[in-house]
Order: sequence, then C-alpha cells, then structure tokens
Amino acid sequence: MSQAHVMFRAGGQSFAVASSLVHAIHDELVLQSVGDTKNWFLGLAVADGVLIPVTDLGSYLKLSPSSGRTLSISPDAGVGALRVDEVIGVDDTATMVSDAVLPLELQSSSELFSCSLDTKTGKHWVLDVPRLLQSKRFVDIGIDNSTDNGVSA
Repeated sequence: MSQAHVMFRAGGQSFAVASSLVHAIHDELVLQSVGDTKNWFLGLAVADGVLIPVTDLGSYLKLSPSSGRTLSISPDAGVGALRVDEVIGVDDTATMVSDAVLPLELQSSSELFSCSLDTKTGKHWVLDVPRLLQSKRFVDIGIDNSTDNGVSA
C-alpha cells in the first residue's frame, strides 16, 4: 500500500506532501503581520490553540503569491503553516516518478523536490517539508535593513 499524499496547488504549480506531515487544513486564519519580514512570510496565526508562523508557499518558491487555504504542518515535522491556492484532495494510489524533470520555475528550489507523483489529477511535485522547515532561507524571515556602509537603518 502506498503512502497517502495531500495534493494542492500554489503559485500556478501542483504539489503534494505526505498526509502524515499535514496536521490540519484551514479555510481562514486570522493573521497578525510581523514587521520587517520577507514578503513571503505572511505573519502569525493561532490555530487549534497554537501560535504558528504562516508562509505563502507560492511567493516563497518565487512563483505567484498564494491565496486560499492553509496547510498546518504536523507538530512532529516542525512548527509552521503553508498558504496555498487550493487543496485538490488526498491520494493514496499515486505513482512515484523519480526521474521527472523539474519545471524551470522550480529549479531555484530544486533541493526541496526529489520526485513527482502521477495521479488522476495530474503530476504533483513532492515537497520535502522537513527539509523546507530546516532550510536557512525558510528560517531567516527578517529583512536585511543594513545600508552599504554597514550601519543598520
């Protein structure tokens, strides 16, 4: 039996994550913005009584911004949530394709994708959520406000 994956779209691309990595799917979360952060960091939200940082996955991947549902990551994988455009569903019959060619738009983030899934709804790139949550770029949400002379603004 294959592992179930949550299929979704963000920034014009189709993705999948192992369903065990998704704690919840939220339709609307009230966000509190945080100043001096990257444009892809949407802010903080309270979901199920827990404060979580929310990232716009489309913008983070240098695609178009995402607006729609939010995937809350399982606490076993880390702390965070990803804003996506739409959740397509869950599939446990998908075929894994390890030699698929990553689209040009995703190549700057190639370390986050090792394979794709072929499903009834098309091809979905499997996002390595633990690698994403541990990457330096993902953790570094602050804007560099220093000037050319080395003095902070």
